[in-house]
Amino acid sequence: CAGGAAPCAYPFFGVIRSMAEQLPFVFMTEKKSSNKKTIWGNLIIALVSLFVGLIIVEAGLAIFLPFPDYIIKPEPYVEDSELAHRFKSNGELYQNGEVFYTDPNGFRVLARDDYPQDDDQVVLFIGDSQTFGWMVTTEETFVYKTETRLHELGYDIRTVNASSPGWNLWHYQSVYDELTELYPDISAIVLYLVDNDWQPPDNHDVENGYLVDKYKEDAARFIPKSVRVFLSRFHFWRYFTLAWREIRDRRNAEEAAEVVVESYASKWVEETEPLTYILAKAEESRIPIIIVTDEEVAEVEAIMAVLNQADILALISIGNVGGGYMYDGHIGIDKHDALATELVKLLNELGTLP
Repeated sequence: CAGGAAPCAYPFFGVIRSMAEQLPFVFMTEKKSSNKKTIWGNLIIALVSLFVGLIIVEAGLAIFLPFPDYIIKPEPYVEDSELAHRFKSNGELYQNGEVFYTDPNGFRVLARDDYPQDDDQVVLFIGDSQTFGWMVTTEETFVYKTETRLHELGYDIRTVNASSPGWNLWHYQSVYDELTELYPDISAIVLYLVDNDWQPPDNHDVENGYLVDKYKEDAARFIPKSVRVFLSRFHFWRYFTLAWREIRDRRNAEEAAEVVVESYASKWVEETEPLTYILAKAEESRIPIIIVTDEEVAEVEAIMAVLNQADILALISIGNVGGGYMYDGHIGIDKHDALATELVKLLNELGTLP
């Protein structure tokens, strides 16, 4: 530095000044980076905690409160020109991990080669998932229990479980005509009616052999189907879904209870034709008919007016049948047993069984 100290110091001071000006930015960057790390760390901790919590909940539910795997598989349904959908003929299907078979007409039977023939005296059971026996084995259904107890009383009679999840009044009308052609000797008919039997006949479709709702009302419909199928394997998701539906239904009922009742009543007044058809046909053929119904149907005057004017053997309200429980809207084993007891008593008093 021949020119002296000052000229030589200028570049040095310039570098220092430049570094000083950069210091706030450096500190700010480090602070931002630290905040990001903290946020990501807390997020990871929250996710891990949630995952571990779900594992604990799942393990607890699996051990102490297992959810029945009542899904029917594999690919049980086929399309039908009259009934829209029905079970495969001569099928070997599974519900709740238990095998059940279908006869050549797609009706649920206990054994593959043991089903009513066209020359048997039969009692026909027509209905939806309640009659089918949702979440119970074939032996536990009130249809099968009724047959075994009638045999114990000495009656040579068979029962026909003409039912399917998702069927309604329009299906019952079609299957009634089919059954009267298949079985000439009908001793009695048991028709199980629930409130959703008055839904439109096209309420369900068949996709890849499975029954699916046309109307997307579930809370989780925004989740892709593949994800929902995966989640449905877990107890916590199933119970969450049930709880959500219960809350939704209660909220809807509380918000518009009177409106719902009035709309259902007016709807049922207009759409009782399938029921009237079945009752008239049974009376014309002199076939005794027993109606099993739930409280929702029993409270609608329009439906009760139709039933009271018909020549029915008996009207059974499932809520008045002793014992049992309702699970996800379906009757349990004890309720099946109690209902079979009532039916056997009525049929035994009929006096026309072989």
